[in-house]
Amino acid sequence: MIALSLPARIRPDFKWPRGPIYRGRVHELLAHLKPITLSCIGDIVTRTCLDSGLTPTLAAIDGFTRRDLTTTTNELLDRASRMGMEVYKISNPRGTVSVDAIEAVCRALRLRAPTLLLVDGEEDLLALPALACSPEGGVVVYGAPGMGAVILQVDLLRAREAQLRMLMLRPIEVG
Repeated sequence: MIALSLPARIRPDFKWPRGPIYRGRVHELLAHLKPITLSCIGDIVTRTCLDSGLTPTLAAIDGFTRRDLTTTTNELLDRASRMGMEVYKISNPRGTVSVDAIEAVCRALRLRAPTLLLVDGEEDLLALPALACSPEGGVVVYGAPGMGAVILQVDLLRAREAQLRMLMLRPIEVG
């Protein structure tokens, strides 16, 4: 499988959130933004959106929070299924964005079919293809561990920045 890897020399630039960090009642802000599509990247962010009654266009979880195994994976899968979300398992090794993951993220956003991706590996970098493939007016929410959630409304500039950042990643063969 081909994946894009984050080189060590640019890792610090990817560590910091690309927008304001929100804590607390994230669903109120999302209701105000009225997103065309909603992408939730991460277990806690996805649980928060589902708890608020929001059905994401795209959710990506890996069953871990801060590298610790969570007990919410089965609960999230069950809730997503009851909400009519399609559930797909994908492989995305830690510290990479696999070509399969890019295709799954972009397909869900293009079709606007509510989709939950259960990631074997790590979902952290999937905010990049979510930003790159979201339509203008879409919203991407991802977790900033220990800080809160980053909520980014997609416009042409944000989408292009994400596309350029993906070009900074190095193609590798994995597995």
